[in-house]
Amino acid sequence: MHMTSRNRGSSALSIAVCFIVLLCAPAAHPQLEDLTLHGTYVSPGMAMVVKFEPCSASLRHTCGKLVWSWHGETEFELGYGSSVIVDLAAVEDGWRGSLIDPSNGRRYRGRIKRIGPDTLELRGCAGLFCRTEVWHSLEHVAARIDTLQASMSIGERFP
Repeated sequence: MHMTSRNRGSSALSIAVCFIVLLCAPAAHPQLEDLTLHGTYVSPGMAMVVKFEPCSASLRHTCGKLVWSWHGETEFELGYGSSVIVDLAAVEDGWRGSLIDPSNGRRYRGRIKRIGPDTLELRGCAGLFCRTEVWHSLEHVAARIDTLQASMSIGERFP
């Protein structure tokens, strides 16, 4: 097939456009990864540990299941495996959904915002009254504990 100079110019332009698109498109879109909330996080004082994963009812939403509590299951109306954070949907600044107080089962409107690679800010509100907590990933907390133990002498670790 014989190309005219007009066809060659059009083909060259098409190749150039494809090349520019490929160069400008990121290999892994960082914003899409930020929209996914997964992993295991610890509340302040290690009061409870919650694992984030897709909700069973709607895979488009994220839920947080109670997997451990400092006080055990006896103080909670909701037991281990119960969703205490439900129907989280990605929004521009994080996720919005409902937070459930495991001690009494009450539901609050809430939002979660990633404030660091291993840190979440949770905010739950009932009417005008709101409470904010900062949660850290279990891996981050475990690494900090390992660092602390390594820096202590044997006598300090085992009195």
